[in-house]
Amino acid sequence: VEAVLLIAGTKVEENSVGSGTFNCPAEGSKQPYHHVRLEKKATAFFVPVATMSELGEYVECQSCGATYEPAVLEYQTQEDLDTALAVAVLRLALEVVLADGRVTDDERQAVIDTANLYLDPPGLTLSGLSEMLATLQVQSAKTRSKSTASALAELGSALNMEGRRIFVRTAYCLAAADGEVADSEREVIVKTARRLGFSKNEAGGLVAALEVEAAGEVVWQITHESLADLEDSLAWADWAIKFSDSLKFTPEEIYGPGGKIGYWGLTWPTAEAMTSTLYNNMGGGVPAAVIDELVRLSAPK
Repeated sequence: VEAVLLIAGTKVEENSVGSGTFNCPAEGSKQPYHHVRLEKKATAFFVPVATMSELGEYVECQSCGATYEPAVLEYQTQEDLDTALAVAVLRLALEVVLADGRVTDDERQAVIDTANLYLDPPGLTLSGLSEMLATLQVQSAKTRSKSTASALAELGSALNMEGRRIFVRTAYCLAAADGEVADSEREVIVKTARRLGFSKNEAGGLVAALEVEAAGEVVWQITHESLADLEDSLAWADWAIKFSDSLKFTPEEIYGPGGKIGYWGLTWPTAEAMTSTLYNNMGGGVPAAVIDELVRLSAPK
């Protein structure tokens, strides 16, 4: 009797569920699509013999290559999708700006500008916004949150990953319209990311990345005015103070143990490299004395 060596294993296989035309959010028009299911299969001698589990499904636009959750097929017309998107953006915008208990003129204008990007025709006015805010301000934060969650649920999973990131970025920009992002606003942004399907870690990381990006914009504004003139560690110390003041943090709060560098998910070498790159782009170099001081502030106490 000859012994036979059985070579067994698993593989992920793409199986077609169907195809047709749909309203591609990225294209903004009817496009052909391919609906795919991912299945994990057991193999014998490298040949699939049985399905072990289904790993998920996605819809791919055959025109632009964008991928979506199958829920995107539920929208019968582009108008349906546009309406759901506009409602979700407006509800989110209102929840964000009301989160800290006050609405500045800059935030009002940011809501109008953002909403009108999605409204067709762009008809939101200051008086119309004021009426909405007056109605919502008497509601509890919990009620407003439920309304936003409902709007996002109505939008469903029609947004692909990049669309979801843009949605979270929009929320952050609205919160930052008055020059700062309050903790209550940050909570709304993180909650929005979770509602859009990001995990807890992904949501926190995405918001942290937006905070780093915002900080970088502040740094650039400051450096554009003064960094090219910095020639010694004393001038750099003045710059560091201005940088800290602009973010409303002390150097210790930024670079110290448990400070913003850690909060942003950055290691000291990364922060130093970012600073060096920025300064070198302005034609200088980071003085050793400054690096030594920042390393000292970063050291465990």
